[in-house]
Amino acid sequence: MKLSNSQKTVLTYLRNCGPATARQITAATVLPYATVTHALRRLAFGSLVTVNSHTWTANVPAAEPSPEAPAATAPAAPASTPATPTPEPEPAPAEPDSAQPGTPAPAARRPYRRSERPRLAKGELQAMVLRYLRQHPEQEFGPTGVAKALDRADGAVINALNKLAADGLAIRTQDTPARFRAT
Repeated sequence: MKLSNSQKTVLTYLRNCGPATARQITAATVLPYATVTHALRRLAFGSLVTVNSHTWTANVPAAEPSPEAPAATAPAAPASTPATPTPEPEPAPAEPDSAQPGTPAPAARRPYRRSERPRLAKGELQAMVLRYLRQHPEQEFGPTGVAKALDRADGAVINALNKLAADGLAIRTQDTPARFRAT
């Protein structure tokens, strides 16, 4: 079985540090949790590691070469502190290894950012939408146009327009695509 760089990193960690959970391996290496769990599943499929109650163990002990046998048994005791072994930073890949040559690297995840605008009070978006419709009494608007003009979410504006139409404060002039105007 040919091992990827992340699989080599995980297997080396388990051989040097002894049994560990996927979270411990993630904390001790530069690999993301999903990469660690994928590597562990692939290693288990190849019978190189086993799992028992969320704890992964290398099937091949690190003591195979006889000169390293005493050194391999010493780090196995501090399995609760996986960051102590020094050989770990060396095998860790700098970039994902799952990409084949010639394929683009996966796009970076866009971080979730909550808007810096304060949350609107109940009914405030409806009032904003109604005010916008009344500022342009002769025009018909779609929900997306109103949402862009108010810099608000499309879905919230659609809900507000439907509520205004149900309350008789706006008229739905067209069903598909939805168009609204003030009464």
